[in-house]
Amino acid sequence: MTFEVHPDVAASDVGDTQVGEAVSLQNNNSQYLNGNNIGFSLPVPSDVTNSFVKVTHQSDNGKSEVFYSRIIEAGNIKYTNVNTTHFSIFVLELVYSIPPTNE
Repeated sequence: MTFEVHPDVAASDVGDTQVGEAVSLQNNNSQYLNGNNIGFSLPVPSDVTNSFVKVTHQSDNGKSEVFYSRIIEAGNIKYTNVNTTHFSIFVLELVYSIPPTNE
């Protein structure tokens, strides 16, 4: 699965934006994405049996960040939570376990 994220969020009194007003974060709107972390959820098909996803965040500068995230189930909806400081393409690969880290 590949997601290109262009979210809208409800603002919490930033600049001239009213609390709860929808704000587009397309094009890495620097007023809201100023290097701080922002979290959001990405949907996962409800019929998958995997427990985790391998997330590859493909930045516009050609670099990629890879991390693992648990698949969360709420009723018949499945999703995973992602944190980032900027938006671009996120590729999700379904996996059954997180590989051990080499320390």
